[in-house]
Amino acid sequence: MVSKAQLGMFIHFGIYSLPGRGKWVMYQENIPVKEYNKLAGQFHPRRNCAEKWAALAKEAGIKYMVLTTRHHDGFVMER
Repeated sequence: MVSKAQLGMFIHFGIYSLPGRGKWVMYQENIPVKEYNKLAGQFHPRRNCAEKWAALAKEAGIKYMVLTTRHHDGFVMER
């Protein structure tokens, strides 16, 4: 069976975006949890960024999107 949703986008977005060295930065660089958690106070994503992501995805022909709200680092994106 062939899916009609042929092209999708998975968004991994969290405090690991701040150092800019990849989503496994805490583990790869052995950053202590206490130190890593300080990044949460600096993580202030802009409002309406999801609408911009959706518009870009639609323009690119993407049929579905998945936002990872809890990643391996334990940080949870919630409202």
